[in-house]
Amino acid sequence: MSRIISKEALMQKRFLIFGANPDDPDIMFGGTALKLIKAVHAVKFVSVTNGCAGHHILSEKELILRCYQEAQASAEILGLEKYQIMNKYKTHYSRSEQKVFLLPRVNNLQSAG
Repeated sequence: MSRIISKEALMQKRFLIFGANPDDPDIMFGGTALKLIKAVHAVKFVSVTNGCAGHHILSEKELILRCYQEAQASAEILGLEKYQIMNKYKTHYSRSEQKVFLLPRVNNLQSAG
């Protein structure tokens, strides 16, 4: 059985953008992501921390929820394939943590294409 693949599917590229905190990918790559999506490419954002630190009023739990909701709204507005926020507090990843937490995201994106 042969599959017919469209020219657009053959030309589509997949972009995986990592940010340290939720909204970092939006701020640093949002405009470029929008251009890529309009050119029919797939873009996924990943925040390697959950955004639970750094607010003077909201609790950690409230801030995590707010960051998640903002990220999902951003994904919808931009047309992202996905906006993933990892449930990680600290921003430093050891080599073993990189293998466990970060590399699977890259491999999943490659296998999905």
